Amino acid sequence: FNGTSSKVEVSATIPTANNYSLSVWAYMDTGIASGDTVWWLNSTGSINLPMYYAAAQDSFKLEWSGEGTGNIVGSAVTGEAWHHICVVNDSGTFSLYIDGSSVGTGTTETANSANSFSIGNLGGGNFWSGLIDDLAIWQSSLSSSNVTALWNSGDAALANTVNPTDITCYYNFDSDKAIVEEEPKN
Repeated sequence: FNGTSSKVEVSATIPTANNYSLSVWAYMDTGIASGDTVWWLNSTGSINLPMYYAAAQDSFKLEWSGEGTGNIVGSAVTGEAWHHICVVNDSGTFSLYIDGSSVGTGTTETANSANSFSIGNLGGGNFWSGLIDDLAIWQSSLSSSNVTALWNSGDAALANTVNPTDITCYYNFDSDKAIVEEEPKN
């Protein structure tokens, strides 16, 4: 992701009416700027949920607006390093994990489904400057031990083995084509 135009627009409808979890590995280049966006989940008229870098706090920030407004800011992170980010929605309570540790929670209404999901930008701007790898979405709330296992493994491919029947999308970014699971594995 080059920080000026690289992005991935996901065509799959992301079910967000109930519990869900999003996990991703992100690497910040030296050119990272405040607002550079890892992902943006948007439900028109309902909830807007971007995950981005906040320079003032030197950390990742999850923000929401629409049905309630709030944010969770993580602790300071180092640049030019890989970081694991996981957001867990458990019946409208968001938990943000950075590098395997819970950094905060917040509450909002849940949306029926996301009608747009962008990786690496926020609505045509705020492009990510760095790398993004192994983004996974589950149709369930991962436990803190699941999140810790993802971080501790250092192996993003483990995403396919945590709650495998609930994973709805998986983008590995290891080739020109992402592996996309748009339906839960049964």
